[in-house]
Amino acid sequence: MRIIFGKMFWKKVISLSFIISGIICLTGCADKARIEKNYFKSQKTASTLNLFSPNGKINIHGWEKDFIEIDATKRTYSLFPEQNLIKFQAEEIDNNFNLNVSTADSLVNAEIILDIKVPFILQGLNILTENAECNINDTFGNVNITGKNSIINGDFKNITVKINLINGVINATFDLTLSTDVIMSNEQ
Repeated sequence: MRIIFGKMFWKKVISLSFIISGIICLTGCADKARIEKNYFKSQKTASTLNLFSPNGKINIHGWEKDFIEIDATKRTYSLFPEQNLIKFQAEEIDNNFNLNVSTADSLVNAEIILDIKVPFILQGLNILTENAECNINDTFGNVNITGKNSIINGDFKNITVKINLINGVINATFDLTLSTDVIMSNEQ
């Protein structure tokens, strides 16, 4: 018994082979992250840092210098280099340093890590986030954090600490030898 395959059958086999090899290549190539670094520095002494970063990891540390320094690391696992999942907009208005991090609705294919150094003399730190992990140490000014599903870890030595989350986790220690006002809420 002899089976004869027509041209249409071989075209389908070849097409299916290309599709399968493309899927294998794409899934294998997606394991390597494309890393991009961004750097921001305040040009003058800032008294307040306003940060909007919906996703990612945010590490904030106080230091003795009088300017703000931000090292941002983007890791993108997307296969399409033209796809810009994370954008930054930094500006200084009066004594405020504002950093707005715009991300795609979901960072399934990307992640961001912000390492921020702020002056010990910084008067205000305002963070608006949705689903981020915030680690705050050695800051002394007022701290105001608003978020949805965020994780807040902090060793606070601040004058006023306000944390308002919807469904998050708060791990905080306070230096109560200072005059500190603490207002925390976690609705869920």
